[in-house]
Amino acid sequence: MSDKPAFPTYQVGPDGLPEWDWRDIGGPYVWLVYWYEAGSYDGDGLACGLRPDGQVDIGILAHCSCYGPADHWPDETISVEELRHQIHHDPDRPGSAARQRGDYDYERWQAIGAKVTALLGGAETT
Repeated sequence: MSDKPAFPTYQVGPDGLPEWDWRDIGGPYVWLVYWYEAGSYDGDGLACGLRPDGQVDIGILAHCSCYGPADHWPDETISVEELRHQIHHDPDRPGSAARQRGDYDYERWQAIGAKVTALLGGAETT
């Protein structure tokens, strides 16, 4: 029996998640976009999954050898609107959570954001 999910997944980072880590993510999801980079005994990444109820689960995939990337899945659940605010800079929104150049996770958010924007059918703005 495979642990690979039955829902569409989109890898936008350098590495794929090992098959056995998918069982911790579960689902169901309409889709899941992830950026992951494996190390020798560790890894780092981020994932966003759109649930059938329209909410978005976000998981930080950082881990060491003591536990797997999805052992604490999800880290938070937010609305699609809030996800858009995290992806795209909104100068009119005080305290915008959008990542800026120089942030340690800027590149992974950019990669995830481009795919999520396409999946949501919205225009990408910066």
